[in-house]
Amino acid sequence: MPCWAYYPKQDMGDREKPEEYYLHINDIIDYMSKSPLLSAIVKKIKYITNIEEEFIVDFILLSGLFHDIGKTIIHYQKNPVNFSGHEVASMVFVYHALIKIGLLKSNDIIKKLMESSNTGKKELYAALTLVPIFLHHYAFGNFNERIKKGLELVNNKDDFRIYDDCKDEIEKTLKYINEIIKSEEAIKVIKAAKELITTNDLHIVIHKLDDQVEKDLPYLSSDSINLRIASTVLSLLNEADGRVSIKNRRRNPK
Repeated sequence: MPCWAYYPKQDMGDREKPEEYYLHINDIIDYMSKSPLLSAIVKKIKYITNIEEEFIVDFILLSGLFHDIGKTIIHYQKNPVNFSGHEVASMVFVYHALIKIGLLKSNDIIKKLMESSNTGKKELYAALTLVPIFLHHYAFGNFNERIKKGLELVNNKDDFRIYDDCKDEIEKTLKYINEIIKSEEAIKVIKAAKELITTNDLHIVIHKLDDQVEKDLPYLSSDSINLRIASTVLSLLNEADGRVSIKNRRRNPK
């Protein structure tokens, strides 16, 4: 059976239609990579950080690639009408990949990376990719309840595994973005993601995981440069997510 990014509730069937995972993700990547906003965001971040543009572009696009990968796990695909908390699973998947290849350590706390005045690559893994993924449904429903569900899920070894019917669809998305990304670090992340999908060993003990997503999210009210960077990426990701969802899920999109 297909791997779903969205499946409408019964009472929405006359207005909405299911959306397959690979279609949603590939369309998101396509939208983000072609958006005029991307160039403007990248130039601003390069000016602030003095880091090469291809790295910035790639890790922004990785936020689109992985923002919904949490939906592909067994827990959600068994009941695809409710994906509440998937953003935590998505973030942890990418965090695991970054740790697996040594770009981050298990004791690197996202909160501290975001509050830091440094703007190196380690901080940008959080600001360009992890935090936009984590926050892409921040304004949707009860965010604290969503995060609570997500935390329970990623701490459950049985549920926090890729659904077999999703593996081929994830491979399609990785293959698609491989034709776009250029930086050495992003290529390594894709390779690590492939290995995680193959082994299905997603469970990882992350130092103080609850601190990463504590309910009051104090770093969101900080005035750090990294939060500003994350906010600009989040705006592009959410615009792409919204536009693609309307196009692919509504029976009569306008």
